[in-house]
Amino acid sequence: MMMMMSEKEFDGVLIKPERKGGLTYISVPFNAAAVFGVKGRVKVEGIINGMPYRCSLIPKGKGAYILPVDQELQKRIGIVDSVLHIFISGNGNNCCELKGR
Repeated sequence: MMMMMSEKEFDGVLIKPERKGGLTYISVPFNAAAVFGVKGRVKVEGIINGMPYRCSLIPKGKGAYILPVDQELQKRIGIVDSVLHIFISGNGNNCCELKGR
């Protein structure tokens, strides 16, 4: 079985929760299931503003996905109120390889 590596880059902003304890995330501007060939949560690794991360993209329905950004990653990227550059790498087996730009 041949594994297909997929990569995407985009710019996005952190979306903060309206209530305490909610999830901070970045909206993914493409259908991650179609790009990475995996349904449901899609495990990815990548770089946000030069800082490596690993997470699962979360489906929100109708092909929409979000990239959760926990407090530790928010501190590491250091910029919370501006446009962030995001690089995502994954493959059809739902395993990932970190790659730089």
